[in-house]
Amino acid sequence: RLSETFSKVFTIEKSDTMFAEAQQRLAGFENVVQLHGDTREFLQSLKNEHENVLFWLDAHWCGGETYGAEDECPILEELAMLFGNDGLSGAKNFAVLIDDARLFLSPPPRPHNASSWPSIRDISRFVPDTFDMVVHRDVVFIVPKEAGFPEYIQTLLSQPVPEPIAPKKHGVLLRLRKIPRLIESNLRFVRLELRLVWRAVRELPQLFADRRRFLSMQQDENWPLKMYPQVMLDRDDPAAHLGEYFWQDLFVAQKIIDSAPRRHVDVGSRIDGFVAHVACVRPIEVCDLRPLPHAVENISFVQWDITSPNPSLNGVADCVSCLHTLEHIGLGRYGDRIDPDGWKKGLESLGSLLEENGVLWLSVPIGQQRVEFNAHRVFAPNTIVDEARRKGLVLEAFFYLEKGGFRQSVDIDSDLLMLAQRDYGLGIFRFRRS
Repeated sequence: RLSETFSKVFTIEKSDTMFAEAQQRLAGFENVVQLHGDTREFLQSLKNEHENVLFWLDAHWCGGETYGAEDECPILEELAMLFGNDGLSGAKNFAVLIDDARLFLSPPPRPHNASSWPSIRDISRFVPDTFDMVVHRDVVFIVPKEAGFPEYIQTLLSQPVPEPIAPKKHGVLLRLRKIPRLIESNLRFVRLELRLVWRAVRELPQLFADRRRFLSMQQDENWPLKMYPQVMLDRDDPAAHLGEYFWQDLFVAQKIIDSAPRRHVDVGSRIDGFVAHVACVRPIEVCDLRPLPHAVENISFVQWDITSPNPSLNGVADCVSCLHTLEHIGLGRYGDRIDPDGWKKGLESLGSLLEENGVLWLSVPIGQQRVEFNAHRVFAPNTIVDEARRKGLVLEAFFYLEKGGFRQSVDIDSDLLMLAQRDYGLGIFRFRRS
């Protein structure tokens, strides 16, 4: 993303493993220069050799495979290189942003060594009188006074919604007044008003830790990763949202009720939608990773992580449903374990629930295949069909959502190929266990 905004980006990584991974991910970006080593080996020369530079300092140790377990936080040495050991520097052609401000406002959590981390007061001693220092959204901003940054932040916090901007290239550094606005727009996945930002910021470390772990485990090149507009705090929904869940739940519930199966088991579908529709008419058994805190008439509940086999449930049902669930498994959004193949394990468990000749109703997002972390996957339709076939499930019918309802496919092969070219849609598959 930064390569789209700045004419040149330098990224420094000391960890051999993470540097090798970064080389692969960033190989196609011509204006990104990757430097292998310690930040303290490069900062002085970068400052001296370039004009109008934005320094983003985030080299402190954060566990896992990141470098620095024995040298956790070099921030004071980095600031000394940028501002001079006496805290004075006449340079006004750069700004400094320090990530994870909370770790300098209070002692860092274990297993960090608190004595290795300076306080915000220690950091402030390196800031010249010609610079302002402001802490905002877990970032320490050190910006030349002429930018009027504190006044901007005050104005920003007085407004209910930040004004988005389209980032433009202005040499190495955007005009300093635009730095916070750029950060605001690039954090669009938070999708919440400023007064709620702290609740969202508290979730960001886990989000990025999960993303990093997912990337380290993901081996299948058919699943490019995109960051999804994160749903940590939903507050903009209308009073009635007649979206795909609404149409899906009505459609499949009616099919289940009409077919009157002997024993119906649902896995992970909306209890306040599809399950409620079915439970109004007949008993339904529900399995979910998360607990159900209330007893509900006609609903029996089993808490189960379907990525782990449960032999006691093998072949128990002649009809199973799983609506808008499979795409989430293994992404950590609902407290599940990070597992790039979680959806395959889930599909295998769905098939194991069925007796011979039993029917599975399955819905997932379909379109150009990708992971939108950590919200969901979007499947190329044939990915589902092929994997289901390997699990002994044969596709009997296919339905896809158009405006105001579902259309049954007449030429399934052609429709699956056509829908795989769309950006996003919803498909409902009816499989039968062979």
